[in-house]
Parts: sequence; C-alpha cells; structure tokens
Amino acid sequence: MYFNPTVPHGSNDIKLALTNFSCRDTADDSYEWQNDPYIKGMSEDDGCLAYRQTIVDRAEDDDDLGKIWLDDSVGALLTALEDAGILDNTIFLFQEDHGMDTKSALYENGIRIPQFIHYPDKIDPLTTFDGPVSTVDIAATMLDYAGITPSYELDGQSWKDVIGNDEKESYWKNERCLFFEVEQDRAVRCGCYKYIDIFNSSSTTYQRGNQKGLANNLDGNLFDLCDGTDEYITEDNNNREIVDIELEDVVSLVEICFFFQSHDR
Repeated sequence: MYFNPTVPHGSNDIKLALTNFSCRDTADDSYEWQNDPYIKGMSEDDGCLAYRQTIVDRAEDDDDLGKIWLDDSVGALLTALEDAGILDNTIFLFQEDHGMDTKSALYENGIRIPQFIHYPDKIDPLTTFDGPVSTVDIAATMLDYAGITPSYELDGQSWKDVIGNDEKESYWKNERCLFFEVEQDRAVRCGCYKYIDIFNSSSTTYQRGNQKGLANNLDGNLFDLCDGTDEYITEDNNNREIVDIELEDVVSLVEICFFFQSHDR
C-alpha cells in the first residue's frame, strides 16, 4: 500500500479541515459518506468529530495539528497490522518526500531525507545502513523481498542483500553514484563528493542558494560532504555546500562531471 498523507503541509489550513469538516466529507462536494468510518485508535465509538477535537485539544499550537494527525494515522495502520497478526511480517517503509530548508532545490537539505524500515521477521531491530539510497531503489528492494524478478530493467537497485554485508555497504557508501534533477538543474553524488550543475539564475536551486548563502555558481559546484573525513557531516552549523572545492582536488569525479556538463539536457 502507498499511503501519502498531506496533513503536515503548512500551505493547507489544517485547523479549518479539523473544525469545519468531518470524515464523511469527500473532495466531491456532491457526495458524502453516510457513516463515520470506524478506525481503531482514531474515530472509534465517539465518532469522527469527537476524534478530531482531540487533535485540537492535544496541540500546543496550530503547527502541532498536522503532526498529531499524521502520527495517529500511522499508528492506526500499525495497530491494524498488529491486530491482524501480520505486523512483524510486513515491510513498513516510512519517509518524507523532500527536505524543507531548500525545498525544490538540489542541495542536501532539500533532497536528503530520513527513511525508516520496520520488518522484524527479516531485519533485526536497531539495524542501521550508512550507504545513501534513493527513492528509485524502493521498487527494486520491495520486489526483491517479495521474490519477484521484474521483466524489465529497473532504474534503482535493491539493498536487501547489502544489509549486513560490509563490502557491499562500503561500495554503496563510498563509490555508488546517485543522480538528481529538478527543473533543468542536475546533481550527482558519489560517496562524499557531490556536484551540482545549475542551468541559469532563474532556477529554484540558484534562488535557494542565494536565500541560504549556499554556493550556486553557474559554472558548476563541487562539494566534499564529509569535510575531508570518511563520514557525512550532519552538524547544522557545518553546511558543506556553502563553499565549493576545486574540481582538480577530486580525480575520481573529473570524468563524471565532464560528462555531466557536456551532454545536452
């Protein structure tokens, strides 16, 4: 199942939805559900309106409303799986769709997001995976766990057999390249190094760079995301995309970056 809630978005009036609408309302104004849905942990015996009021009551301010609503809905899904006796044998993958600080741009805090996996029957609790993965890897990985071989080549790769394999994980972490695109801008990351090619000064990536004080040169931007170490820098006060590094310093990326810049979009 693909579950894509929209309630955390600040652009929508969540409080209005909670107080002026019910679970019976639909996007089609001419149709309304006849009864409240029964959802354990949410709209149970007291009904939908009573549940929605609990969200308002629990929130310290309006910014909490979407977070509480989302947390309840994810909890209801997990409860349903648990009650059906299949929670431990269900792959549960949770992630954001994008970062917030430089949304719609190619900087790390716009495209790098957390991803959580819950699958006790196959993946031990507290397991971590240090290699970057992409959303295009999800289909390949889920099909791999399901024992399904697709009849066509997928863009992504499965990380099923990478978990617990130090050699494979080292490749994903230090050598595998991931590619990104927004508008006419392009980026590639290989291990610690990342290259951003900005098409022109009207792009969102260029404008976000101006807003956040990040490097946004139109002739290319190369970054060392590990700051000379072997580990990705996560401290908020050490953004590695503020100042780019010289291309000649990274021999392994020269050919990739040259290819990246020289081909038509």
